[in-house]
Amino acid sequence: MVATLSQLIDLMRHNGAQRIYAKKLAPNDNSKNQVYLGGGFGALNIIPHGEIITDDRPLAGAKRERPKAKVDFWWIDDAGFHNAPDAQLILYPDYPEVRMSGFLKGCRAAPSKVMTVRDEGRTLFFGILPNGRVLGYAAAANDPVSNELNAGQWNMIGVFAELPLSLTQPVSTKSLLLAELKRVHELGWIMSQKLSRDGVKEPYAALNGGGYTLEAELGITPNGIAEPDFGVGK
Repeated sequence: MVATLSQLIDLMRHNGAQRIYAKKLAPNDNSKNQVYLGGGFGALNIIPHGEIITDDRPLAGAKRERPKAKVDFWWIDDAGFHNAPDAQLILYPDYPEVRMSGFLKGCRAAPSKVMTVRDEGRTLFFGILPNGRVLGYAAAANDPVSNELNAGQWNMIGVFAELPLSLTQPVSTKSLLLAELKRVHELGWIMSQKLSRDGVKEPYAALNGGGYTLEAELGITPNGIAEPDFGVGK
C-alpha cells in the first residue's frame, strides 16, 4: 500500500512515468458524473489519447455532437497494473470542457470505493509514459497521500497540479525564487549590471539597468523571450 506522496511518485516513476499530475476531486468528480478535467480543451495536451471520434448520439439538448477519445489507462498499485479498457475523454463543445469516463468499467482492481463517492478532498493522480500509457491512482479524502498533496504548493496547469519526479528535495520553483529574492535583498545596494553570455557580470548604466541587475543576480542572461526565466528546466 502506498503510504506517502513520495512513495506514489517513486512507484509511478519506476514504472516509466515521465510526467506526473494530480487533480483534486470535487464532489461531482466520480464514476457517475465523470471527472472534470478543465474548461476548454487544454486537458488534451496533458492526457495522451487516441483518435478523436464523433459520437453520432449527441446528448439530449446538446447543440452539437460530442467527440470522444480513448485513453490507454491503467490503475497502478503495489500489485502492478490494472487496465481500464473503457477509459476515455469526452469533449463537450457546448461548454466547452473535457471530462473523463469509463475508468472503472471492466477493471476489477479499480479504486471503486474512492471514485464512486462524492467525498471532497479525494485526489486523482496521473502518470504519463512516453508511449502514451496513462497510470492512475486514486487517494481517498483521509488518505495521507491526499493530505500531503493538499498541503503542498505546486505548479498548476489548468486544474492539474504538476508534481516533480522526486520529492527527495521537495522545493517548489516558487520557494526557490522567494529564497533567491530574499538573498538579493539582503545584499543591499548593487551596482547596475547585466550578465554576459559567458556568465560574467558586466557594468551597465542604461535606464533599464534595474531589471538587468536583478536578472544578473538570478543567473539570467538578457533575452527577448516573453516567458518565465527563473527555474526553467529545474
